[in-house]
Amino acid sequence: MNAASPDARVPSAPVLAEGFREVLDAFEEDAGRAPYLVELLEILREGARTLPDDALADGHPDEIVSFVERPRARARNTGVLGGLNDGPFVAASDAFNHWWRIGSGGPITLVDLAAVVLEALRYVGSALLDSSEVARLTAITPKRRRAKARARIGDIIAMPTGNHDYHLVVLVCRNRFGAAFGLIRGRYPLRNPTVGLTAAAAGIVRYCDEEAISTGRWRIVGHDNQLLDCFPADPEIYHPPEPLLDGLPTVGEFGSGETATGQLRDLTATEALAIDLTGSYEQVYLHEHFEPAIAEIIAPHSG
Repeated sequence: MNAASPDARVPSAPVLAEGFREVLDAFEEDAGRAPYLVELLEILREGARTLPDDALADGHPDEIVSFVERPRARARNTGVLGGLNDGPFVAASDAFNHWWRIGSGGPITLVDLAAVVLEALRYVGSALLDSSEVARLTAITPKRRRAKARARIGDIIAMPTGNHDYHLVVLVCRNRFGAAFGLIRGRYPLRNPTVGLTAAAAGIVRYCDEEAISTGRWRIVGHDNQLLDCFPADPEIYHPPEPLLDGLPTVGEFGSGETATGQLRDLTATEALAIDLTGSYEQVYLHEHFEPAIAEIIAPHSG
């Protein structure tokens, strides 16, 4: 990407440069001087890592461990960073996220990101202590450390049944309860394409840890944002018909549902029965419990 042929998917470099100026101001307020290039790149790395999970087409932002400059800058000491307040790092986060929000909203590649960072640095380079280092830059390369597998919202996950086929779920959201998975009726061989699943969506969500995705036991086999419309955006956990805390009254005769935003409602007897609220139901499943329980969870909703 360059100024002569901008990529419409990639937000504008001058906007990112404005955010970088805020980082420079915050750094100088803390350190009493302008930063060197390597110091600024360390702070910018932290800011880029706070981009949304779906900002990059070919990686996760939290896999970025450094921005490597070419040619290599002569000043290498970054010890001053340990004495800074949060201001420069917050400004870096704000810079990247504001820049991202005003863009098209579609994911960009790491190459795109690197090109925009390089261009934005050229806008602000004269304000650095080693401004000559910025003037001679030819490339910025994001260095990645491949993280364990991590699903994105809308990813379709295959969980083995122990019978040479798979249950499918979709990652609906992450919130204070954990990761919420929307359940899909049926069993599927992985050779079949994971499309057209909306008719099989059960409409119910359960919370579970993501360890089995990290280890590769549960495989990411597709992505379908349309599936998200089949499930509640703020899925509930359920409380049995007893006080939530000692001294508090029962919320509902048959139990209650609570969203991550704190909304409570009474359950009906039919709902409590389908959930198996006083039996096998778990608010947040361990993956080793969730995997064999899926068929039982779906069964009351298969009609």
